[in-house]
This record gives sequence, C-alpha cells and structure tokens, in this order.
Amino acid sequence: MKQVQVVCQFLLGLLLVQKQFFPLPSYVLAAYVLVSFTLFVMARFSPYEWNSPHPCESESELMENQFSVSNSFWFITGTFLRQVKEG
Repeated sequence: MKQVQVVCQFLLGLLLVQKQFFPLPSYVLAAYVLVSFTLFVMARFSPYEWNSPHPCESESELMENQFSVSNSFWFITGTFLRQVKEG
C-alpha cells in the first residue's frame, strides 16, 4: 500500500511540474509544425523542387515534388536529431 502512495505522489508531482511548464512544450510543438509547414509550402513554390518522375523522357509534362507534408515533418525531425553537443 505504501508503494502505491509513493507512486501516486510521484505522478501528482509530475503533473504539477508539467502544469507549470506547459507553455514551453506547446511553443516548441507549434514552432515544429510551423517550420515544417513553411518548408512544405516553400517547396511547392520553388521550381527547383519539381522533378520529372521519368528523367529519361525529356518531353514529359508530369512533374513531382519530393516534399510531401510527412517528408517535411521528417526532415525537421532529422534536423533536430542531428544537433549534438560537442565538447
């Protein structure tokens, strides 16, 4: 019974700490979504991101863009994961 009380107190303390610092994770998440969506929109406007799916056919009118919304989110995630502290 004592272990259950300790676990409940720990979880309650964790919730209180999270409640105090709630704006910070929400701002980080909002920045993540905003940067990913901006990357997606800018890739749609850029003529350099549009490629022919069949490069051997030079007269093809069909063009593809490699940046889908999920690729944009994954690109930003990979960028965050590559940032390591050296020292």
